[in-house]
Amino acid sequence: MERIVTIDGQDVRLTANAATPRLYRSQFKKDVFLGMQAAVTPEGEIKDFELFENLAFIMAMQAGSIPIGTKIEDWLATFSPMAIPEATPQLIELWSEETATTSDAKKE
Repeated sequence: MERIVTIDGQDVRLTANAATPRLYRSQFKKDVFLGMQAAVTPEGEIKDFELFENLAFIMAMQAGSIPIGTKIEDWLATFSPMAIPEATPQLIELWSEETATTSDAKKE
């Protein structure tokens, strides 16, 4: 799934697909699914914005919005300090749409 997300006034193309968790794990040595469970409370409160910085970086790289080999710190330096926290609802929405179950459960 691909979407344009506005981060700090810049339109950034992001891609989320089956490769996203693998790329995330390869880059950051962490599981994005476990991280997401820890980063967002059941009430929707965000406890860990670093996860969303990392996730946005991976999705932007997948979409070709930033060159392969770019350091996350260099990419984040192009935004204001609150850019990713402000864009987090859009990131959560994209991630949720990509990971939603779309098949019907088989009845026995």
